[in-house]
Amino acid sequence: MSSFDSPTAVALACTTLSGLARFAPSSTRTARSLALADLALFAAGALVLTRASDPHSWTTAVLGAPPLGDPRLVASLALALAVDLACVPLIGLLAAAGASLVSTLAVGAAGATMVTAAVAFAGLRGNLPVSSVALAGFGATVALVGIVRLPRAAGGRLGATLALGMAGIAIASALTFCGARSEIVQVPSGGSVDTLGYSLSYRGRRQVSPRETRLDVTLLRGRERIETHPGLVRDAAGQVSPDPSGGAFSGPIVIAVGVHDARPDPHPIVWLAKGDSIAIAGSVIRFDRFRIQGGDTVRIYADLSVTRGGTTEVVSPGVTATAHGEEPFPTDVAGLGKVMVAGIDADHGRVALLIPGAAAVGPTVASLSLGLRPALPLAWAGLALSTIALLTAIPWPRKRTG
Repeated sequence: MSSFDSPTAVALACTTLSGLARFAPSSTRTARSLALADLALFAAGALVLTRASDPHSWTTAVLGAPPLGDPRLVASLALALAVDLACVPLIGLLAAAGASLVSTLAVGAAGATMVTAAVAFAGLRGNLPVSSVALAGFGATVALVGIVRLPRAAGGRLGATLALGMAGIAIASALTFCGARSEIVQVPSGGSVDTLGYSLSYRGRRQVSPRETRLDVTLLRGRERIETHPGLVRDAAGQVSPDPSGGAFSGPIVIAVGVHDARPDPHPIVWLAKGDSIAIAGSVIRFDRFRIQGGDTVRIYADLSVTRGGTTEVVSPGVTATAHGEEPFPTDVAGLGKVMVAGIDADHGRVALLIPGAAAVGPTVASLSLGLRPALPLAWAGLALSTIALLTAIPWPRKRTG
């Protein structure tokens, strides 16, 4: 990766433009120039946010690098500095309203300290991201004071709203770029691996085109369920590159590093969530639900719908809960043999099945990595705040009457 990329250059240039415009003498012409400078700063913030939320910008190199290995953090620091420069006229308005310079700076410093302590407690390390968060925290605190103390000051609330929105973008971008990144984990088809608080379930692969393969990966955390489809794309030179998958507004990024065939297991275990299915030896098995039968002996059934030759039947293998543990009891399935429950994951609604003939499916193993993007919704909220402030503050030409 280069040490200096185009979003960083744009953010630094817009920071300089916005800062110079803030110190220009007050006039009608300056007001319009200041609005254009704010618009440029806003565009830089939107560009940085787009890079943070775009799954395609999260490559193997970014996920594998230490937190400071991502040069785009410089752009977040530049935006944070711009937020502080945007607070210069607010500090002047607060002084005119009776607030002393020392008290305003002290309140801003206190806000920066609290934000820095919060992110440090959350595990964020490194001089660059912590500095970015601290500077943005200072700007956000001064902006909040301005919103409270300057309800009637001309331009006070709009400038404060802009600064607050840009502070949200700066803080969230720094946190997003420094989100936790997992090691590369090996997940067999039908299996799952727990990492960073999520359970990654690899359900199989699809050949979308001769050069593109998509993996079906489900993320589970409590009641949250996220379907992702990371890909592997082969270029004309034969090089395979990952195509990450994730949401644009929230959630983690899943990146496929590779996929390979595994040796057939003579006793294969297949994990299925509710509604999932698997095709084996001409039959399609779908897991419908769990069913519990009480009494002297508690039995837990896994209801399966088996479709073969256009005919569907429901079978129910399960386990018997005894004082000595769980004892599985199999069920005969036409064309397959005895199907047995090998494990139950009640928290995520999954069942492990021992299915004869499943080894003939040709199981695969996916090499996956997970990258978290904390506070990304906060950045989009800051973008919305900045948009409202800019559209309201721009001095649009007025039609002359008479």
